[in-house]
Amino acid sequence: MCTQCWDLPKLETIQNTGRDWILPLLKKLDDVTGLMVLMILWRIWHCHNEITHEKVPPPFEVSKRFLCSYVEFLLMFKQCPQADAVKGKGVVNLQPGARRDDQRVGAKEKQKWTPPAVGRVKLNTDGSFIQSTGEACAGMILRIHLGEVLFVACRSLQSCSSALEAELSACEEGIKLALNWSMEPIALEMDCSVALAMIQDKEMDSSRLVHQVLSIQECLEERDIQIMKIDRSQNEASHILANFGRSSNRTQFWIGNCPNVVQNCVSLKCKTVMI
Repeated sequence: MCTQCWDLPKLETIQNTGRDWILPLLKKLDDVTGLMVLMILWRIWHCHNEITHEKVPPPFEVSKRFLCSYVEFLLMFKQCPQADAVKGKGVVNLQPGARRDDQRVGAKEKQKWTPPAVGRVKLNTDGSFIQSTGEACAGMILRIHLGEVLFVACRSLQSCSSALEAELSACEEGIKLALNWSMEPIALEMDCSVALAMIQDKEMDSSRLVHQVLSIQECLEERDIQIMKIDRSQNEASHILANFGRSSNRTQFWIGNCPNVVQNCVSLKCKTVMI
């Protein structure tokens, strides 16, 4: 099922050694490939149980997206143990007390978007992904030090398998657009710490997103680009754009202005900056 995405052992290399056939196989595999094999078997068992209990098993594409997204998520945290979860994207905390705990600690003050230094432009990017449907979109906005918009964009992602891939796609697309539509040094902001950790990691990444990460790293060499992690509240414009493009299956580019869905957000930021 996932041979299109993962480098799995070929069926003819698997020997039937009896009930414990999986153990000799796992000994021959590296940790990552072994994880992939076990995850596929786990998903097969899940589908088997659904059928046994007369339920409709999940469609092929849904299982494929789920496995790709879940394994990538596990690998990212193994490689970047200090990184936070992709807020509201990679994992949804369904524990009943989670929200109440946040309220007991006290609500964190909402942070606002801040303009770049004079002579530098600021690029904000965000990705939106719905695991159950595979719908995804990238949102991007480039502004100058007065808060004025140079461009706004959203791009529907037709073959995206995870929230992390959507984040990286938004980052890659945004940098390329910013390089084409501006001459100044760039301040790049994103709210996904896992994606940021991957981009800043100089060691060769082992996930299926390696080519995307390398493309971003190459773009960063083309100009003075400072990349930093910000709070979700500071990334509101690109977050809205990504959700807008995903919900409407839209790819669109605006020069010097922005769609109505972010007008209030952007104008508010401009007023705050110019006071």
